[in-house]
Amino acid sequence: MNRTFLALAFLLAPITSIAQNNQDFLFGEDALGLIHNVHLSVNDRVTGGCWTNIESIKQKTRLTLEQSGISVYLEPLSTTFPLAANISIEAFGDRTSYSTCYGSLSISVVSSANRNFRGVTLIAEGRYFHRNYVAIGNSLNEQFSEASETAINELSATIISKRRNELVEELITLYGEILTSTPETMSEMFERLDLERD
Repeated sequence: MNRTFLALAFLLAPITSIAQNNQDFLFGEDALGLIHNVHLSVNDRVTGGCWTNIESIKQKTRLTLEQSGISVYLEPLSTTFPLAANISIEAFGDRTSYSTCYGSLSISVVSSANRNFRGVTLIAEGRYFHRNYVAIGNSLNEQFSEASETAINELSATIISKRRNELVEELITLYGEILTSTPETMSEMFERLDLERD
């Protein structure tokens, strides 16, 4: 009986301490509601001439996001989530000896997280949004275009709808000026700090 009570007390202790600290948590896709600025990057790892409409997809992505009130930057930003998010479009693929193209396309909103353990920094990647698609055909252009449009439309709609989350609304009310301000780019940061880039 005592062991059961101790085990129960051990399990409930974190809940009690959370309640006492009055800590708020914003999980997963709900945090997307804070996004107002993004860095868009496209990583093309497709060979064999299978994907040739990259610029068109990039421009369509920018247009959709900007029309949703999300500022898009093509240059890396020095600030991190949620002050700025990284939207990554990454494609892999090749052409077979039979001239058929195959590949995959992923669209993600990622942020890095780190912990320090005895002088060693442990780095991990947190994904707030991720969609993955596969394609096969004479070209990957049309399938990749449709996939990216679907994912970016979903992402834009999710960001807008999550702004109605009670905690997100509260944070935007308190820190909206910071969240919507123009973010600093990496090159601006290096210039401000008088550092040289590799």
